[in-house]
Amino acid sequence: MHFTENLTRYPLRAVMSIVCLLAPLATTPPAAWAQQPAPPESTDAVLDRANTILSDTGIAGASLVLLRGDDVVLADGVGLADVAAARRMDAHTRLRIGSVSKTFVAIAAMQLVEQGRLSLDAPVRTLAPELPLSNPWEATDPVRVVHLLEHAAGFDDMRFRNFRRHGDGTLLAELGHFDAELTSRWRPGERFAYANPGYGVAAYLIEKISGEDYRAYVREHIWKPLGMNETFWTAQEAGTALATGYGDDGAAKPFDDLSMYPAGAVVSTAADMAKLLRWYASRGTSVPGVLSAASIERMEHPASTLSARAGLAAGYGFGNAVRERAGVPLHGHDGGITGFSAAFRYSHEPRLGYVVMINRMDADTQGRLERLAMEYLMQGETPPVAAQDTPHGDLAPYAGWYEMASPRNVIMAGIERMLGNNRIDIEGDEVVFRHPLFGEMARYRALAGGQLRLVDATAPSAIFTRDADGVTALVTRTQFYSQRGFLAAGLPVYAFFGAIFLLLSSVLFAPVWLLRMAFGKLRGAPGKSARVLPALAAIAFLAATACAIAMPVDGVFEPNVYSVGICGFTLLFAALAIAALTQVVRTWRLPMNVIARWHGLLVAVAACGLTIWLAVNHLLGLRTWLW
Repeated sequence: MHFTENLTRYPLRAVMSIVCLLAPLATTPPAAWAQQPAPPESTDAVLDRANTILSDTGIAGASLVLLRGDDVVLADGVGLADVAAARRMDAHTRLRIGSVSKTFVAIAAMQLVEQGRLSLDAPVRTLAPELPLSNPWEATDPVRVVHLLEHAAGFDDMRFRNFRRHGDGTLLAELGHFDAELTSRWRPGERFAYANPGYGVAAYLIEKISGEDYRAYVREHIWKPLGMNETFWTAQEAGTALATGYGDDGAAKPFDDLSMYPAGAVVSTAADMAKLLRWYASRGTSVPGVLSAASIERMEHPASTLSARAGLAAGYGFGNAVRERAGVPLHGHDGGITGFSAAFRYSHEPRLGYVVMINRMDADTQGRLERLAMEYLMQGETPPVAAQDTPHGDLAPYAGWYEMASPRNVIMAGIERMLGNNRIDIEGDEVVFRHPLFGEMARYRALAGGQLRLVDATAPSAIFTRDADGVTALVTRTQFYSQRGFLAAGLPVYAFFGAIFLLLSSVLFAPVWLLRMAFGKLRGAPGKSARVLPALAAIAFLAATACAIAMPVDGVFEPNVYSVGICGFTLLFAALAIAALTQVVRTWRLPMNVIARWHGLLVAVAACGLTIWLAVNHLLGLRTWLW
């Protein structure tokens, strides 16, 4: 859809991947939902096709759950849980489910709400003044419990240095390290921005109000009544049935001990996840007494964000988000953590659902397995009809340039804006998103009330509205775009990519003057350094980018050849950029080729501009292991 929903497909892949470790995985690449063979007619055929997908993608193993009506028709594994031991994957193999863990925070919070012990509208600072929260809008717009659960507090996502446990023991002690993350970047309740620390805060409130350790609370009040006896928090608890997680290179990955364990540490099995899936799809009737149907329905949709208040039902509720698959809006959650991916999805009408768990963090394979599940489950079902309506009012005022204004993580904000800023064009009753360089990114059909649906979708997933300052905003289920002028939203994108193009051009020109130097054509020519330094700066920039691309997703946590390379090469790039501009200015009056002179100046200016951009966006000399 938009660049910002698929940033793992672009440079700085490693950095962005770790940002997404505990997040719902990015929108599945379109290739995963392309034309496939005829739908499988049996669960055995599903497992056969799943095995073929694993072979195609090099994934070791997967666990699958399929729900049709009230019946779990499949809960089994395929492939290997551990390659070295040749251990098979089955319904009782234990895998990490990443951010699907957040659903238990949401259930626990709603249990306390039903008991009258917690209010969704309660200000968090009132409930827990000991937490290091910072909110410039506290007097008028405090961070409330509902904002934590809907990722609407404006918090930054996890800093790399805080990903793993600090060894402090308690959840409160861990949260004491999160003062940078627990700062509201905009008015709470306005924008969605996925932030794992918010769920850590919510879990702490559950601890404080219930008087029980959060993990013990979930085990006693959720897992036990649901019969989830094979679900755990740690590798030690999971024991020898724990699957081995693998990286992109096929190497086994260690079990990361998370600081915000409520947000992503759960280990479970296909057999247990089948029970959770059936409970959710039945709105609690499969196991009465855990939570009411009304509370589950409240968890399935947002209510506090600007887009929800404007009428958009799609979005992130409480540990539960809507994603459309095969034309069916599905509730649930996705998860990814070092070595593992998971997807948990269900629908009430038609009553169906699936769970996909694999032992590698891989969105493409997960997407292909999800499509396989939906192909089987949708046989005999009537596909939903696309929402049809008459556009409300004149769409012309909504045309113009929009800036991506809800970056998930401060460290990636600059890149998100360069890839996410768009121009909106109105074509009849269609609203078209166009990136300044890469063209059409999404096409929506305009509906009443400012709502929009993708032309190939069935349900609305975006809406036009205005923020508290009266600025027009386009809000999708995951992103918030503010209407800006060309100077604020368009020009920076052109300048950024123009600067990169100029850097690359200096590398392309380098072989020409290197050959000329080798054959003595430039012997004694003045200003040779004005050609060499810009090219060296470009090479340093490319080297930093290469380190980011090649770095394993868990490489940001410690100094290594990749993380140190990012730090060193960006600093070297900055030094060479300044030296190049200085030398170009010093040699400007010397006799030399006019094209070479002006090209050297443009490249040097571009390099200095990118240096400033890197510094402003906290990427210059970035030491990932300390950020």
